[in-house]
Amino acid sequence: MEMPPLLLLESFGRVLVAAALGGLVGLEREHISRPAGLRTHMLVCVGSALVMVVSNALAANGNTTVDVTRIGAQVVSGIGFLGAGTIIKEGATVKGLTTAASLWAISCVGIATGAGFYLLSAATTLALLGVLRLLHRTEEKLKYRNFTYLVEADATGFDTRAFTDFLERAGYGVRELRLADNRDSARLRLQVEIRFPDDRSGRDTRRAEFEASLGAYPTPLNVFDA
Repeated sequence: MEMPPLLLLESFGRVLVAAALGGLVGLEREHISRPAGLRTHMLVCVGSALVMVVSNALAANGNTTVDVTRIGAQVVSGIGFLGAGTIIKEGATVKGLTTAASLWAISCVGIATGAGFYLLSAATTLALLGVLRLLHRTEEKLKYRNFTYLVEADATGFDTRAFTDFLERAGYGVRELRLADNRDSARLRLQVEIRFPDDRSGRDTRRAEFEASLGAYPTPLNVFDA
């Protein structure tokens, strides 16, 4: 069963629009070197649009077995598996959630484009770019309370989970905790990014405050600037 020429041309246009919109969001992700970039976002948006184009065409031809809303819902839920592949856990930090969310959102844009809602799709894409770029800069400005240090300890019996809990109890928000390069096998070196409980500035003051807090830890610790 083939589509009429005019319907085929319109459907092809919807897929092209989806490719362009997905590419815009993909370029933003590619620009900051995220694992799912230009091609991934374009493919997700194009595939979602194609699914909607085909399902709408089947429904228009009187195929009563096609549920357009159910097909669209399956696309959105299926993207969750793809998004999960972009999420990486490093120590106490989880990365890739924003990229996973952008993949899910761009699949919704593809569905809307495939259904013929061009203006809504374009407006949503602009909103996505605004969230990813403008709010990203806002988040960066709010990071002035975050500092990264190297913490060195005796490797024997050191428990990173207990250390994380200690920092949390001391009032520090642990943003990242991971192993750092260290040639001495007897010593453990951790790179820790923490958020201080107030907004006072000054790296030297912060380090002295942080070292003083670590004095209460059962194991002797050394602190260095990262």
